[in-house]
Amino acid sequence: PEFRNRLDNVVQFGSLPKRVVRMIVDKNLKSLNKQTKDRDVVVKADESAKEWLCDKGYKPEFGAREMTRVFQVHIKRVLADFMLFGDLKEGGSILLGTETITQEMMDVHEQKTKDGTLTPSTDLTGYKVDDKKLSFTIQKKSSLLDKESGPTLEKDPA
Repeated sequence: PEFRNRLDNVVQFGSLPKRVVRMIVDKNLKSLNKQTKDRDVVVKADESAKEWLCDKGYKPEFGAREMTRVFQVHIKRVLADFMLFGDLKEGGSILLGTETITQEMMDVHEQKTKDGTLTPSTDLTGYKVDDKKLSFTIQKKSSLLDKESGPTLEKDPA
């Protein structure tokens, strides 16, 4: 209480430059990769995804406080579903991009909501047609190994 009584000025903070917000996105991606390393999952993001995260995770009046929530809701929830029940159970990589929501996607969302089969990756709650959303391109660990090893040469028995 005594300390608060000594404060007599309000400190104004300026908005963050775009490059700083981008650094926050990169830091969160790095942290996410540390969290998924033990499950052998690598998360990468293309430029459009990083831009989308900057836009969603930063508001001039609040700063980048939203970034953690954006990562939790839009990435971690979907990623956990893929890692526990989907194509990333054995590890692999996931590339974040963006896509524009179509009416067909909204129809699928509505049908899955009715059926009770909605998953985090198909949940479009709060979106409308023509909005941008994150997209997820998955590469299973087994397909990564196939690409790394390349074609195998058989020895000639002669």
